[in-house]
Order: sequence, then structure tokens, then C-alpha cells
Amino acid sequence: MIPKPLAKRLKYYRSYTAPELRENYAVLCQEFLSGTEYVVDTVSRDSVHKVVALWRYDKRDYYGSPVVYHGMRLLNVESDPTMLGPMVSYVVAALETLGIRDGAIHTEIMATPRGPVLVECNCRLHGGEGIWMPISQACLGYTQVSALHDAYFAPEAFDRLPVTPRHPLGKHGAWVTIRSPKEGTISQIHEEKIMRIRALPSFLDEYFAPCISVGSRVRQTVDATTVHGCFNLVHEDAAVLEADYALAQELINEGLFSLETPKAEEADVVRVANDAGFTLTFESVHGQMPSPVLSRHGGSWKTLPKPNDAANEKSKEVDAAMLRQVRRGWRF
Repeated sequence: MIPKPLAKRLKYYRSYTAPELRENYAVLCQEFLSGTEYVVDTVSRDSVHKVVALWRYDKRDYYGSPVVYHGMRLLNVESDPTMLGPMVSYVVAALETLGIRDGAIHTEIMATPRGPVLVECNCRLHGGEGIWMPISQACLGYTQVSALHDAYFAPEAFDRLPVTPRHPLGKHGAWVTIRSPKEGTISQIHEEKIMRIRALPSFLDEYFAPCISVGSRVRQTVDATTVHGCFNLVHEDAAVLEADYALAQELINEGLFSLETPKAEEADVVRVANDAGFTLTFESVHGQMPSPVLSRHGGSWKTLPKPNDAANEKSKEVDAAMLRQVRRGWRF
């Protein structure tokens, strides 16, 4: 018999419509894994598997949400050979077992008391729309993207890549997320805290989602899709990086911006303006989903009618593009 909380969640996922407007007909259940989560990014060519990056996730409780990305740290096998050596062997064996011969794979592994346990082998590049790439390039001299290019178009360059991330690392790197403790409208951005992070010895670059501006709405950070940007940190000295990482986390937890509670009539509304000078408005809806829509946790977005607005008719031509802008504005 399925426990009631799980049955309720299964019912939700069965009723949820995917972005392609296809209904979910099945749910994959996985065991709960306790431990530290790692990423093993690989690129393969004719069954030659190169581990091009190792990352350790920093996931913590954040205002009641138990698994929120605070950041991740780039590693090589030599940084913890007892842990990461067997993990790499485990992942390569998994790729062979799954019959993966070519391409980029993003594999997530939980380091548990019984050893590494597979979370997923995802046939794609490392996510986050590439905001991690400057770290990899600065520390390793290559990225999963460049390695994938070489696997298909420059095989000799691919052959020269090390089997695991280079040792020693050229530099040490980490990624720090920008988070919001609650949902609301930004009333003030604390530039002095942002400037302190930019002044860190390890500061490399940053990315702020379009929603990080005064007057814009942000969602509470509860998972990977509600992170609102990042700071990339890189330094030759691992101790300097660790100190900068801790200070950046402290400043972000103090709050990089102040929030006001949204008005009742705009509790679940986002407005996005484009260069043409008109504004499209989207509202979160539940149940039957209109088209075009943008799915998100708990609902999707639909165009709200704008009476007496001559630009409203023109807005119909750009729904798809603006939906993507809404998505980028509400996450990274």
C-alpha cells in the first residue's frame, strides 16, 4: 500500500502536463540517498571516456527548503583520491553498462556510507546554461563544451585531454548561488554587499537573472530552478578560495536585496516588457494548461488579457519569445 503523502505526490505528477503538452503516464521512484552529492561530467568518443570535470555540490537547508543549491566546488581526483578514484571508476563502468559510446554525459552520484550510488546519467552537458564554464576554463584550460567539440571535430585534441581533470589544477574554483529567502518585489538592491563580493581576491565574474532589479518580482529560492544567478570564484590558493567562498555565502545569506510583499492581486503575476515598448503579463495557473504555456513547479504561465490596450493584439505575435524571457527572468 502506498503511503498517503507519496500517493498525493504521485497524483500531482500524474496530473502535471509536461512542457510539450504530454501527460505523464508514469513516475520513477528512487530510494532516498543520504550523503554528499557529486557530479562527474564526461565526454566520450568511440567508447573512450574522458572525465572532464568533477564537482561537489553544496546543498543545504534554506528557510525550510532542505535541498537548496548554495554552490559547488570544482575538484580533481587527487583532491580526494580515496573518495573520487572509486567514484570515477564506478561512473565509467555505468557508462559502459548503459552502452554509452559517444557524447557528453552529466552524471550525478551520491557518496553514501556504502559507497557511490548513481542518481542519474543524463545525456547532456552540465546545466545552468553554461554559467559554470568560466570556472572550468580558468582552472582546467578546457570545458565539457570544448571537449565535446574536440570529440567530434578535433579528435587529436580530444586524445590529448587527460583521462581525469588535470593535476595539479591550474587554479581552484567554486560557484556560489544568488538566493532569495522569500517571494516578493525587490525594493532595494544592497550594492555595498555585491561590491564586497566583487572585491574578493577570487572573484572571476557573475551572472544576475533579469529579475534582480528594483521593482521586479523574485520567487523564494527552494530548489535549482529558483536560484537567481551566481558568482564565480577562482584563485591559485585553495585557502583563499575557501575563505572567499565562506564570506560570499555569509553576505548572500544576509541578503543582497530587500523585498516587499506583493499586492494581493499580483500574488502570482509577473510582468515582462520588451524593446518594442509594450508589456506582456503572465499569471500562474493550475489545472488545464493553455497554449502556448511555460510549465513551472505548481503551474504554468498564460497570457493575461489587457483590455483597451492597442498593443495587446501585437503581443500575440511574440508569446513564445516572451515566455522564454519570463523563464529566464524567474531563474537563471
